[in-house]
Amino acid sequence: MKIMILFLAFFVMGLAKTSSENSNDFSEYQEYLNKKKTITMCVDPNWMPYEKIEKGKHIGMAADFMAIFQNKFGIPIVLVPTQTWEESLLFAQERKCDIFSLAMSTPSRLEYMNFTKPYMSFPLVVATKLDTLFIPNVEDIINTQTLGIVKGYAFAELLKRKFPHNRLVEVENIQEGLKKVANAELFGFVGTLATVGYELQKKYIGELKIAGKFDETWELGIGVRNDDLILFDIFEKAIAQLTPQESQAIFNQWISVAYDKKTDYDLAIKIAVVLLIIMALVIHRNRNLQQYNQKVKKQALQLEVINKELVKTKKKLEKSLKSIEVIYDCMLDAVFIYEGKICVDVNEVAVKMFGYASKEEMKGLSISAFAHIQSLVDVQKKFKENTLPYEVKALRKDGTAFPALAQGTNIMLNGKKVRVSVLIDISEIKNKEKLLVQQTKMASMGEMIGNIAHQWRQPLNIISTTATGLKLQIEFGEFKEEEAIKELDVLNDTVQHLSKTIDDFRNFFKSEKERKPFNVEQSIKKNLKLLEGMCKIYNIEVVFERIETFSIQNYENEFIQAILNIFYNAKDALENKNYNKYIFMNIYQENQHAIITIKDNGGGIKEEVIGKIFEPYFTTKYKSNGTGIGLYMTHQIIQDHMEGKIEVENQTFVYDNHQYTGAIFTITLPLS
Repeated sequence: MKIMILFLAFFVMGLAKTSSENSNDFSEYQEYLNKKKTITMCVDPNWMPYEKIEKGKHIGMAADFMAIFQNKFGIPIVLVPTQTWEESLLFAQERKCDIFSLAMSTPSRLEYMNFTKPYMSFPLVVATKLDTLFIPNVEDIINTQTLGIVKGYAFAELLKRKFPHNRLVEVENIQEGLKKVANAELFGFVGTLATVGYELQKKYIGELKIAGKFDETWELGIGVRNDDLILFDIFEKAIAQLTPQESQAIFNQWISVAYDKKTDYDLAIKIAVVLLIIMALVIHRNRNLQQYNQKVKKQALQLEVINKELVKTKKKLEKSLKSIEVIYDCMLDAVFIYEGKICVDVNEVAVKMFGYASKEEMKGLSISAFAHIQSLVDVQKKFKENTLPYEVKALRKDGTAFPALAQGTNIMLNGKKVRVSVLIDISEIKNKEKLLVQQTKMASMGEMIGNIAHQWRQPLNIISTTATGLKLQIEFGEFKEEEAIKELDVLNDTVQHLSKTIDDFRNFFKSEKERKPFNVEQSIKKNLKLLEGMCKIYNIEVVFERIETFSIQNYENEFIQAILNIFYNAKDALENKNYNKYIFMNIYQENQHAIITIKDNGGGIKEEVIGKIFEPYFTTKYKSNGTGIGLYMTHQIIQDHMEGKIEVENQTFVYDNHQYTGAIFTITLPLS
């Protein structure tokens, strides 16, 4: 604490001046004060040596000043206890306290407080680790280094306004800030010379130091709630009546409490070292200022030259703008510029893509002229922010729609906020995608035909056996009409089964243009019958675990194609296994979505490739056995066409007292 004697002697001085009035009379306010009875006060609970709340009492220099004011007014100034300075600010906004004991005016605080002229001032410094070099100009590092500052302090707000690209980090108190500097979590801490010096002397000698000083000083007065102008006038008068002797007496009285009873020569040496450092800072700072002044003169001369160059540059810019317009028109993408939602400019590609005769014809049109009604609401929402590429339906002049990929950015152009939108016509890509879907269906059809061929063997054997038996009965004269009718019924049932298989196979390859409601469970079970032959060949058992009956509105055939693609991949994983083989299915509703899971016990997918299985042409099979588009198309169908989501992971589970590992695909689809 003894270092504070010298700090305060050099850097903290009372700004109060002797009033022209020789009287301390507050009689003109006596009626107000009698009615007021008490003045409630919020303080910084942890800001020594200026003030602190200790065991419920207000101590420090500010507390002694408040005692003088209280004697003048004749009514008590009552402390409102808080835990942090930020809480004190909140209490002031909520009118829980009439005054701040020590505070600095900021734009945000003026909304609820008025501030008297200052009665204390002190410089603002930066504390860093001991190995940091002297910082001649702290403002040079505020945008490049992380500096701590106490949350809610006036200079935190003012520095953030002055340096919008700052890297200031708010902390709860000075102790937390200095601790983070010592632990290398922060480059430095911003505080007042007195408070930082106080803490460094107590805890961080030989570890931290004051490495630089701001030009600004922290000037503190009393904050008074702005709905009580009489109270503000009273404190203004009280501060004006403070004498330098009273201020110095407070400093001496407070500091004397901190004196040791015997001389501490080690401490005196440390104080001398600190003073030498401060003097060196001041000398170095003055030298820098002289150098800066010389630089300013040189720069003034350079500015005259630059101003002349600006005229030339302006002409060059006009030529450049024309060049930019040429480049703008040479782009392969359509470019729109909007003010609000009105088109103010386009490039030539946009004119041709949307079927207009000229740029002038498109200027002045709203966004609804270029976005299809199905995409208009989505596009208008995205206008408020910068976007990544997203798919929309665009609208030509003749009313025809086409798919496009759009991306938008909001920028300032010639002092106006505009929206720049870029579009790419993806009609050809969509056509190729449809072709890829058809190719996938054809690949599925090959597998289906193999399954159907196997499925039909037994029914064809029944037909052949029944027909041959009837023929032999007739040839040997043993024909019995009653038994023949039964045999013919079996023959008819078998033919109907074959006919239904053909219908299911044909329906699978129908193209759908509209979303229609269908029962998920029935659709899956009906189409899995086409895989019965495959399951029998490879001894695979399909196990339905959790099944709920409900309908969704979507593309049924594309959904089934996605399900069968997953089944084929499960079959490939199980094909060469020599243990019991299972495919498990769950169908249920959750949060207005249909959930379908397909899990096998084929050992799972290798971790290094599981993230790639939905990529086009990626396959873990030999090139002769796989194309790599099955799961890619499944992903496209579920996420792009059906507006759902598909995920895959490996899972270890127990079934029938045996532990298995396999891949589980989870499909999530909206109910409508």
